[in-house]
Amino acid sequence: MKFVTTKRQAALEVGKNIGIGILALVLAGALNFYMGRKIMQISRSLSQNRKMVAALLARGETSQATQANLDLVGDNDQKIQNAFVPADNISDYLAFLNNTSRQNAVQQALHFSEPLLAYTQGDLKVDDVKYATILTNGRIGQLVNYLKALEKAPYVQKVDSLKINGTADGGWNSAGTSATFNSDLYVRE
Repeated sequence: MKFVTTKRQAALEVGKNIGIGILALVLAGALNFYMGRKIMQISRSLSQNRKMVAALLARGETSQATQANLDLVGDNDQKIQNAFVPADNISDYLAFLNNTSRQNAVQQALHFSEPLLAYTQGDLKVDDVKYATILTNGRIGQLVNYLKALEKAPYVQKVDSLKINGTADGGWNSAGTSATFNSDLYVRE
């Protein structure tokens, strides 16, 4: 340790030590200010990165869910599209009805009305074609089988009403049992 001999030297030594202390405080303050700003920038960057990671994970989950839904749908969307008979060509549907009649050994008469617009969404326009069916010369089992085939058909249709008439001598199980029903066939324009 150095000994101070004069007041002047002592004052210089104290001033020098105070100057060094002030310089150290200024440098520490500047370093603290600089490091504080850097820490804030890093904190913001980490926060943004966390948000981006969360968004990417959410997108990944959404993507996986979408893919799972697409796998679930498979080719069913095409089956649904094909279930709507084209309005300008219902010959496949008529062939189906005729084959069903023939397979169940009943005679049928069909009466169709003009199509009426039933539903519109974007490019999809669906018309409702109302029609009446009269089945004759059948037994109740044949008529039920006809209706079951109609129910399983890959077409968008519904039966609105059904009336079954038996004969006076044999009831519903005689060969003369008949059925009349009103239906709707939904077709796409």
